[in-house]
Amino acid sequence: GGIISVFNLVKGNGGEVQIRTETLKEIEYQDNPETEAKLNKFKAMLNAKLQSDELSQTFYYKTASATLSDKQVNYLSNVVLSLNEHENLQYEIKGYSDTRGNAEYNKSLSLSRINSVVSILNQLSVGNENILIDNKGESDSEENAEYEELFFDRKVELIITKK
Repeated sequence: GGIISVFNLVKGNGGEVQIRTETLKEIEYQDNPETEAKLNKFKAMLNAKLQSDELSQTFYYKTASATLSDKQVNYLSNVVLSLNEHENLQYEIKGYSDTRGNAEYNKSLSLSRINSVVSILNQLSVGNENILIDNKGESDSEENAEYEELFFDRKVELIITKK
């Protein structure tokens, strides 16, 4: 159950990532009212949250990588396509890196991570005029973090608000 299983049901049978350009209400459910009910509940939850506040999601990356996993792409796509009037929303994207490497490299890497999310948003018809970016690089990372803690600095935060 839960949100993750709903996303997995929307994925193609082979597990490949499919960026859908149609709205979720146009997806055919092929005699599966349970899936349709889960997706409708998820859409209602996201839109209610957006009415009262903001939606935020953090995407974590492997060391020296700016590539989103297939599951992350699928999740991001489903969130955006679930939002009513998603073209009238503001998408703020903050990119981060850990402190390994020099500051210039880390700034470039965090920008590449931002661009990986922007690319998906653009494929989903979110225009650049609705996207704000904030490239933090390593500026918000702890200099002497333990190795395991570095994972939490390699991220992009996506914050969705109404305009």
